[in-house]
Amino acid sequence: MEEIIKQLGSQATLAKNMRLALRKIGKEEENPSRRLSILKDEVKKMDRYLENCLFDPVFKGRINSELKAYRAEISSLEALVKADFGRKLAENLKDQGFSLEGHYPRLRTSMYTFVVKLDANKVDIYYGPEFERIDTVKASPDLTAAKLLEWDETISSRQFDDDEFLNNLLEAYRICLLRENKNFDEEIPVSEIISAYSFVIQDKKFRENPLKKYYGEYSRIMFSYDLSRLRKRRLEGFELRLITARRAETKRKSAFLWIPPQSGKGLGESISQVKFREVK
Repeated sequence: MEEIIKQLGSQATLAKNMRLALRKIGKEEENPSRRLSILKDEVKKMDRYLENCLFDPVFKGRINSELKAYRAEISSLEALVKADFGRKLAENLKDQGFSLEGHYPRLRTSMYTFVVKLDANKVDIYYGPEFERIDTVKASPDLTAAKLLEWDETISSRQFDDDEFLNNLLEAYRICLLRENKNFDEEIPVSEIISAYSFVIQDKKFRENPLKKYYGEYSRIMFSYDLSRLRKRRLEGFELRLITARRAETKRKSAFLWIPPQSGKGLGESISQVKFREVK
């Protein structure tokens, strides 16, 4: 008897939940994105409920027949929302001098990639071809464009001087050689050179008292971008050489660094090692 009562209670709860889901599905919603989100959530719930309910097969068939129309609506709304998202994002970026390329769910502009996940109502923003995720925002064209512009300002608007960069990089290279007991013209892994370089460029306050509050942030992305805008390769009898990453090395993020093309067009390059060699 207890088992029957328990099962009746379970079926009553299922019926109640199904009624709530169907009401949400049938409620009007003018916003296509919101309507799509509601339909996907509630139809998914209904599929789960129907698997567990003990309703008469004929009645379950009637419910599935009703849901068929809403599944078709989901397909048409997905196409509409995807196209609308891309169009609005392109408009927002165009006003700031960026052009949008690609197809849903991967869209590209300049040295950035957007991975749009409308199902999860979010957009992942990457530096490069999904090389480094820099942020995640809600799936809004306005928010996505604003966040991209904010990050681009942080990455690309820093002051830069070729000689100063090369001088600091050469010092970082010497530090790495000393640590690993290597000689000039030997290669240093890119992850190690970034670490040494970020220390070399810290100001006097940090060197005298290495507290977090004195540390000037310098990321892999910043190093990558600085290499892309470096026009010189020689300094005081030394020449910088960047070693192209092998395919196996690109499987581990820490083992390589992606560098955007100087022209702004193309695939860029991936490096795994850095070295300086003496030149006459």
